[in-house]
Amino acid sequence: MFRLDNHVLVHIFYWFGLVMAAFGFFTEISQRIIYLSSDFYLQLSMVSFLAAIALSRIEASK
Repeated sequence: MFRLDNHVLVHIFYWFGLVMAAFGFFTEISQRIIYLSSDFYLQLSMVSFLAAIALSRIEASK
């Protein structure tokens, strides 16, 4: 069984943030709204990166 701990969540949030940042960047450059506006994707990536940083600090303090 796959165990979902803080170390795995840090990697998940990091890669999710990278994908959302790239998606937001390319929707901003192309001036097309694919699903939502590029601002939403960029905000989602920032929140994801902050969550990854917070979880990595919690993991490091253990």
